[in-house]
Amino acid sequence: NIVISEEKISTYTREFKSWGNVDEIVINGEIETTSSNTEGGPGPHKHQHGTISGTLKGKGTFKLSGTNEWTDDLKVGDMVLLVPTNEHEIFYLVDKVVRADATK
Repeated sequence: NIVISEEKISTYTREFKSWGNVDEIVINGEIETTSSNTEGGPGPHKHQHGTISGTLKGKGTFKLSGTNEWTDDLKVGDMVLLVPTNEHEIFYLVDKVVRADATK
């Protein structure tokens, strides 16, 4: 007779949206490019590129959405907070808890 929060169930997923500012981003690496023949203009011509390497820095805004999957479900031996109804017929499992002195 225990009622449990949905997010405590293994592999619980939830949709999300997020937006905000990117204060700083630094990307280090290399980008390999390829050669190609392109039809166009006065006739066929060839573009040839090599490897571009270095650091890209910037800032700006972002928007993203997706799905989060909870992977920290309850395990045997976890301490939990149970709240009973007045008649003690149903118990609500609120969350996983720890003792204050256990966090030291």
